[in-house]
Amino acid sequence: MSKAMWFSSVLSVVLLMSSIRNIQCCTCVLLHPQEEYCTSDYVIQGRVTAKDETFIDYERHYHYQLSQSPPPSQSLPWIIADYFSYFSSSVGFDAMKKIVYTVDIEKVFKRNGLTAKGTTVEIIVTHHAKLDCNVYLSINQNYVIMGNVVDDQLTLEPCGSYRNVDRITKRQSQGLKRQYKKNCNKCSICGQYDYCEIDFARCGKNKKGICVWLGGRDYKRCLRQQ
Repeated sequence: MSKAMWFSSVLSVVLLMSSIRNIQCCTCVLLHPQEEYCTSDYVIQGRVTAKDETFIDYERHYHYQLSQSPPPSQSLPWIIADYFSYFSSSVGFDAMKKIVYTVDIEKVFKRNGLTAKGTTVEIIVTHHAKLDCNVYLSINQNYVIMGNVVDDQLTLEPCGSYRNVDRITKRQSQGLKRQYKKNCNKCSICGQYDYCEIDFARCGKNKKGICVWLGGRDYKRCLRQQ
């Protein structure tokens, strides 16, 4: 391996270390479902039927050839493995694992070529973190899941959007079916919001053409109770 290639590989590890340092203390911010809908590649409702935990092939992921001679000091795979081991034991983050959930799709709210009603898909959680920001989907439970597509695979980030169907409000259900989509390019989000807007309102244009939070009696009742 040339010095330039080795330097490039080490730089990749340094950047990875920096990103993991940011993740280790992560706290997920509660986002409005309309904002999540508009920024997601797919939005589905489905039943989780299986969960599989596997190891990430970090050798392939970081494009390092083990057959080549390592630099005189330490080999790059050793550095990666040692650093991951440190985080796993000291801060509770295991970046060498991933979770794959098998989901039977029952409804599709935002389509792409990988999702269709009545099909079974695999959704990959990109990190298995022992933190508050982890993804926990229960077997035989129904969820609305919003995520992105990476390398032709459905993914869900540690702070990705998933809600048990039983906890979806009437207003959220209406938004998923028709209201969120038509407002994505016009009023994807209307400034600051709290749980009243998250549960009972959507962002849309009023009669004056201004993007505002729109809701019914349940939204107004929630605001009065704040």
